[in-house]
Amino acid sequence: MVNVNKLELSDNKRHIPYGDNLEEFLNLVALAKPLCTFAVDNDCVRSEWIRNGDNGSEYMELINSIKVYEDGEAIGSISVARRYRGGSREDVYGVESFRIHKERGDRNTTYVKDIKVAMRNVKKFFTGRQDTELKELITHTVKRNMEAVMHNAIQSINWSVDAREIAFNYVMRAHQAHKQGDTMVAMPVKIPSVQDQEKLFSKCDGVLQAKTLDDHYKGNNGYGIQTRVDNSIVVYSYASDKITKYRGFDDVPTNIQEKLAMFKVLEKDEPYADFGVKFEAGFFYIP
Repeated sequence: MVNVNKLELSDNKRHIPYGDNLEEFLNLVALAKPLCTFAVDNDCVRSEWIRNGDNGSEYMELINSIKVYEDGEAIGSISVARRYRGGSREDVYGVESFRIHKERGDRNTTYVKDIKVAMRNVKKFFTGRQDTELKELITHTVKRNMEAVMHNAIQSINWSVDAREIAFNYVMRAHQAHKQGDTMVAMPVKIPSVQDQEKLFSKCDGVLQAKTLDDHYKGNNGYGIQTRVDNSIVVYSYASDKITKYRGFDDVPTNIQEKLAMFKVLEKDEPYADFGVKFEAGFFYIP
């Protein structure tokens, strides 16, 4: 029997059986890819109508997909499904991988009726990323999320103030200063339309934290980091343009360890100039 990690399944779902033919598919994949490991979570569970022995049917939950990992890296999943063609139903085997790119339907998944063809797809697509691919994955993820963090920090202020009111007050004060021959304008700290001034200033601090971190990132400094399910860690150095893989947290250089450890108590997408920011799916940027 192939070991499948079910720790991420809700307690009330751990008794759920596999869908038809999924366990057979799993056994073949495990034989063909002995270095792979397998896991299921709540996203792998689907509800469907199943025929029972009394010529009736019942609506029940089944595990219809299994996630596949190699060296702790998520490389795809296998699944079973049903599709209808020409009015008839057929069972199909699904292989999902970041290496599959389709223009329609499930763009990263291919479904076939023949399990032998499905296994050929497994052997073709279930390979881990090379260093150049890891660099592309990490840098793309960090770039996309850093842009989102900076955008959200600025928007949090825009949503908190009446920009038209501030612009109007500034223009009128600039006009008055001009009439008096002054070249500078003094503005009050208190913004009339803002009810919670301290909350606004806290958001301003967040923008400064994000900006400092963003400047560091854009200067090609710091590290993009991916943590994996087997506790291994991949580090990309922007300064040296180099990927380094570590077996575990204790093997990571101390300067990275100290910052990475802080994210056990810090929230996702909250930037800190001294420590960095945590993104989704085990990705980080550390200055």
